[in-house]
Amino acid sequence: MSKSKLGEKNSFFGKTHSEKTKSLMSLARLGKIHSDSTKDLMFKKRGLQVYLYEKNSDGGLDLVGTFVSGRKTAEFLNISNNTVNLYLKSGKLFKDKYLFSRNPMDNS
Repeated sequence: MSKSKLGEKNSFFGKTHSEKTKSLMSLARLGKIHSDSTKDLMFKKRGLQVYLYEKNSDGGLDLVGTFVSGRKTAEFLNISNNTVNLYLKSGKLFKDKYLFSRNPMDNS
């Protein structure tokens, strides 16, 4: 949208769609099938990236993978996404082997 139509200059500024219009717009999109690439983009926009680390024999951590969401991490490990969220919040090792993190770790 151009700068000339931002804010109060926009003809729809301060207005809202009626419930009837909202339902018509919803019906128009009902059944829309998204491509895999579109789904990946939506995951990246909505999901919070998760870094999965595995404890190595030296006691350090090795990066196993980076996932677009906690749900994708859970699918990879075949566990519940609630378990991933629990261990993300606690910062503890899962099964004394895996560490979940929202931020990448410096392994230098």
